[in-house]
Amino acid sequence: MPELPEVETVRRALVPAMEGRRIAAAHIGRPDLRWPLPRNLAERLGGRLVGVLARRGKFLLLPLDGGETMLLHLGMSGSVRIHDKAPPIGKHDHMVLRMEAGEADASPSWVSPTWPDESPTWIVFNDPRRFGWIDLFRDETHPMLADMGPEPLGNSFSATHLADALAGRTGPIKTALLNQQIVAGIG
Repeated sequence: MPELPEVETVRRALVPAMEGRRIAAAHIGRPDLRWPLPRNLAERLGGRLVGVLARRGKFLLLPLDGGETMLLHLGMSGSVRIHDKAPPIGKHDHMVLRMEAGEADASPSWVSPTWPDESPTWIVFNDPRRFGWIDLFRDETHPMLADMGPEPLGNSFSATHLADALAGRTGPIKTALLNQQIVAGIG
């Protein structure tokens, strides 16, 4: 299963391929993965400008113009691949995004700059076991992220936080650390 370090690696790889660029077209291979995908997802993604990519625990957050954010979870076997030419769509390629070449015109201030290139990029979400999922949301915080604890490498995580969170608990430390309400993204 992709853990926090792998998800952060995916986020960093996607930054030059997606940030500040427009999704020219989207292909959705099936209507569901772990749960049903948002209705008309391909149409809702096409033409959208991608903002600054973020990670929360093991979730990728891709802000889109218009106030929506795409939430992506890799599940147990999911991966994201970046191609510089149109890839063949495989059986387990559940989402393919064709990004416009170069920087988007008139990028809002929340979009970080990217280096322009001459060719489009394709982003492929592949998940053989279909435990991953994709959602679009408008709220400030998605319900799956609402009760998560601090990031283990963030400033709000400390020995004091961990001691307070574990106070009064019984049971194995491993079980407590896997609890996403205590620490986001571990296990």
